[in-house]
Amino acid sequence: MLFSKYATPAATLRYSPQYLASLTFSRVDTLDYPQIKKSGLIQGWCFSNEAPATASGTLIQPGELIPCLQDLLPISQEMEQAFDHGSRSVDVILNDDSQMSGVRYHFSNIYLLIAINNYRSAIDGVHSLYHHIIANNLLSSNDLKRFGDLRIDTPICSFQVTAFALWKLACLLGETWLEEDIVNALLEIIYFHEAMQSSTDPLAIILPTSFAMTWNSSSNKPPDTIVIISISFAITFGPFPLPPFRL
Repeated sequence: MLFSKYATPAATLRYSPQYLASLTFSRVDTLDYPQIKKSGLIQGWCFSNEAPATASGTLIQPGELIPCLQDLLPISQEMEQAFDHGSRSVDVILNDDSQMSGVRYHFSNIYLLIAINNYRSAIDGVHSLYHHIIANNLLSSNDLKRFGDLRIDTPICSFQVTAFALWKLACLLGETWLEEDIVNALLEIIYFHEAMQSSTDPLAIILPTSFAMTWNSSSNKPPDTIVIISISFAITFGPFPLPPFRL
């Protein structure tokens, strides 16, 4: 048997990558997502030739201690080589606030734990975004139902210069860090909003972040009509032809 087949969690398992990608906004709102422990939970580990015989080694149990990604990566990086030498699981010593315990993980369970870590920020973002929309009545009841039924990894639609999963809109709430794709979507909304409000060409528009990055890496000097504000933003001063459309 190949390592990839042995170590890949079944798609139907709770917290598998496929399970997490299929979650909807409304489903996440009622999901009791596992809490991830700080680094240092795993105190020691060694590979074993025996496959786990209990559910605790192959499934994520309610209330189970979840190691952080930093603790899991050293194990995952050596699993394939260990598999080639006959290993089928890993014995782990856990230290939770000085309470020591041992568990034997199937290799596929290690990847379930990693998936839980990888989706933690998405799940937190979905909670914040969904509750913000409800608390501020941003959608009608029908639209909220439709939004709640969308998968959290659904790509945002109707944009030309960017694409990202809907859950990433949560970064707009705190505005402590905006991803480039989100900024580009905002810039595109501004551009088309101005286009719809005016019958003449605007004197200035904000271009996608990729435009500024291209000029930054180019040896050519940008035209005098273009001002590079930073690596992320550029403004060009008219005239700039707009696409021929009207509502």
